[in-house]
Amino acid sequence: MKKLLFAAAIAAIALTSCKKTNSDEAKAITKENIIGSFKVTAMTYTANGVTIDGMANMTACEKDDIHIFKATDAYEYTDAGTKCDPDGGYTSTWTLSADVITIDGESGKITLLTATRMETTSTYETGNGSATIKTTLTRQ
Repeated sequence: MKKLLFAAAIAAIALTSCKKTNSDEAKAITKENIIGSFKVTAMTYTANGVTIDGMANMTACEKDDIHIFKATDAYEYTDAGTKCDPDGGYTSTWTLSADVITIDGESGKITLLTATRMETTSTYETGNGSATIKTTLTRQ
C-alpha cells in the first residue's frame, strides 16, 4: 500500500510541477516580442467582396524569403532559398506604434502576435473602394 501511495504522490508532483507552454498564446505587441526572423506563410487579398490567395501569385523564389526585424529598428528582406533574378533582398527600417508596424512607409495592423507567428492586416484605398491584405508570418 505504501508503494501505491508513493507512486501516486510522485505522479501528482510530476503532473502539477510541469507547466505546458503554448506557443500560440497571444503575446503583447511590443518591439521586443517582434524582433526576429519571419517567413510569409499565408496571404490573402480581398477587394470588392472577392478574396484571392496571395501566395498563389508569388513566385517560388519569393515564397522562401525571410523578413528580419532587428532591435536597432533595421529591417532586412533576405532573398533566401531559391534566388530571384535579380536578387530581391534589401535593407530598410521598421517602426512600431501601438499595434501598427510600418516598413518602408507601408503600415499594417498586427492582429495577432505569438511566439511562433505574427498576423497583420493592411487596408488600401483603390479606385473602386478598398482592398485588404491579410498576412501570416511564421517565426524562423
